[in-house]
Amino acid sequence: MVPGLLRRCLLDEPVGQLSERVAVANGLDGCRASPRRLGPCPGGTSRLRSNRGTFTSPTRLPAMLAPLSNYGWTMNPTTLNDTLLIESVLITKLFGQFDHSIDMSASRSDNSPSRRLTLLYGDNGTGKTTILNILWNALSESRERHHRAYLANSPFNTLSIRLKNGDVITIQKKEGLTGDFDVTVEGVDVDVRQSYAQLPDGTVIAEHQGYEEKRFKSVEYQLKRELRARYMHGKPGSSSDQMFLFSEEGPDAYVDYLSNLHANPYFLADDRQIYGDDIGHLPGNARKRRYEQQDDDGPNDTKSALGKELGLAMKRFHLYMQQLMFKGSQTGSRDTNKIYLDILRRVAHRDSAHEDEAPITELLQRLNRVAGRTQRYSEFDLMPTLRSQPFESILKDIPADRAAVAEEVIFPYLEAQEARLDALDETEKLIRTFVDQANGFLKTKRLFFDMVHGIRVLSLGSDNQALSPFQLSSGERQILLLLTNTTLARQNTRLFLIDEPELSLNVKWQRKLMPALLACTEGSGMQFLVATHSVEVITNNEDALARLSSK
Repeated sequence: MVPGLLRRCLLDEPVGQLSERVAVANGLDGCRASPRRLGPCPGGTSRLRSNRGTFTSPTRLPAMLAPLSNYGWTMNPTTLNDTLLIESVLITKLFGQFDHSIDMSASRSDNSPSRRLTLLYGDNGTGKTTILNILWNALSESRERHHRAYLANSPFNTLSIRLKNGDVITIQKKEGLTGDFDVTVEGVDVDVRQSYAQLPDGTVIAEHQGYEEKRFKSVEYQLKRELRARYMHGKPGSSSDQMFLFSEEGPDAYVDYLSNLHANPYFLADDRQIYGDDIGHLPGNARKRRYEQQDDDGPNDTKSALGKELGLAMKRFHLYMQQLMFKGSQTGSRDTNKIYLDILRRVAHRDSAHEDEAPITELLQRLNRVAGRTQRYSEFDLMPTLRSQPFESILKDIPADRAAVAEEVIFPYLEAQEARLDALDETEKLIRTFVDQANGFLKTKRLFFDMVHGIRVLSLGSDNQALSPFQLSSGERQILLLLTNTTLARQNTRLFLIDEPELSLNVKWQRKLMPALLACTEGSGMQFLVATHSVEVITNNEDALARLSSK
């Protein structure tokens, strides 16, 4: 919609002629309005001009976006429960020595940001990292990630996880600290019992009818494999036969329970790689090949795994925000359709003799509010800026007796813009929080984000040079990786496990770290369990502290 439409209102041009000639939305050249559509251009090929350059219409995003799965990530379509997941954790005889009780709710109020945070603190060797690993495997449902095998091999006697919904998950080793174990889940309308058996080769399978036959086949396979090794100079050969043997596992009551729980925990390990069932983590050479396929513009710092990991995280963040933008634009379009239906109903029941005339001042105020919002959203190229000045100059010249006509023209446009803004509101807040938190750490550099370029870090020197992840300091890479992964994780997981987030961070950054991570996940139910040695990380979060005894 352009101000020329208001000028034609003053000339009392017939509405039918207006609809054929007016451009829809500020700056949308080439779009033809119709009585059915006074909002964004119909889907297809429109490109807008924003104050930051070319703006691509969200209707074209699906054809442009590479799937997140290309970068080892998927977007969870399920809306996660926004309540916290875990109440407490109890583990006995860890390493045969330690009994640890971890209260993840403590006495914190429901309004406290730290209610979603628990810090594990203790001497080296007391099991902080092991506890994170055990919890990640205990609450992950995938049958392909060897979660149950890790539990079988981890030296503990009993693990009890009390959930906020009242369910209690108990993992009990049958004999000693490793090997076969039982899992029970008890709660309101919940009674799950599943046993797991560890086969001679280390594979763990759920016990069910017919599993004894697989146990026998496993022993037979192991003998054949050893015989083959003797005749192949000690090389056991491929394990593809073993993979085929257990490719069709039987029913697993505990995995079924986890799939309904939607915990999907993420684990950011001390190698700075993030692990999760819906993250395509590729170990060893496969991961190296994935890195080599990326387009890096930085210097030849090929040994920097952290730089490569950050580069992938930045690309995932960019694609994720584009998907959120497209999703919000679709919602805004649906809301726009509802708006025009309401307009038609009002027109159909309009009583011109008793119609209340909207003061021009109210239209101007609403116009300026919309213009202010579009200005903020255009910072990230979420939508073009509405230039309100041409509208204002015309509206102020409209006589009082034509105010109702002006409202008929501009009201649908403003409502359509507000619908689009409302649909993108969460995405705008998410991006702004991430950018603000990141720039709270950077001093000689500045981070920017827009839908065209994604995340960019610029040097604040005379040249304002754009820097690649390889040109950032170790601490800068570390903090940006933490913030990026945390923002990405809020959509997909209810539990984020982090091991020693203070690595490479100075004292000041360590103090600011946890508030920044909580800010990036505000409004979600994502719970943090963090293992740390840093007194600075604990500062101002002492109510979230869980001390592990060394006795």
